[in-house]
Amino acid sequence: MNQKSEYKCKHCKHIFTSEIIFRKHSCKEMKRYNFLKTPRGIASFIVYNEWRKLQFRKTIPKNTFLISKYFDSFHRFIEFSNLKSMSNRRAYMTYMISNTIPPYFWCDNDVYMQYIKYLDTTLVIEDWISETSETIKELSNILGCPTSNIFDFLLPIDVIKLITARRVSPWILLLSKKFLDFLVHKTTREEKILFNKIIDPVKWRKNFECIIFNDKASIINEIKLLGIN
Repeated sequence: MNQKSEYKCKHCKHIFTSEIIFRKHSCKEMKRYNFLKTPRGIASFIVYNEWRKLQFRKTIPKNTFLISKYFDSFHRFIEFSNLKSMSNRRAYMTYMISNTIPPYFWCDNDVYMQYIKYLDTTLVIEDWISETSETIKELSNILGCPTSNIFDFLLPIDVIKLITARRVSPWILLLSKKFLDFLVHKTTREEKILFNKIIDPVKWRKNFECIIFNDKASIINEIKLLGIN
């Protein structure tokens, strides 16, 4: 092996004159390559190809993704979706596609809130029951406790994040005695103010005044099944 090939970066193809400089070298291509071997890197690649399939485009191999102009955008999106406790990245991407919002803007908070408002106006009570139930069961498995005891293990800030991300819905929480006990006895004055901001009492009073009997019965039944009544 000659010196040129020995000190050549296989990622960016740059050739170095000494081994010391070569060993210290770290280029963008190398960082991307190493990131792609991590769980979040793998997730970025999978979600990128999912986005392509939603647009009826062919999936691409990893080496093509490495040089894609969307690489950094999907890296950020994985971080962002984890931070927001996003339960359905596919639904988020579908909304972005239908509104012609490119990946570069997906992590913008205004764009995210636009999506949240969309969920609030399009999902029906049956959807909220299903999402809340699945989230509580998932947390029950993670925390190693029955669903009936979930509020004994969650912190107020955890519940606030779950509500904000629409992982759990006030449709279920406000009819749950265990949640209301949690709200009264396990939150500080400042936390109660936060809860009132994200669950507007006036708005939700009106919502429950308009709810049909069958929907309310479905909510109460699910609350009993989860043991949070």
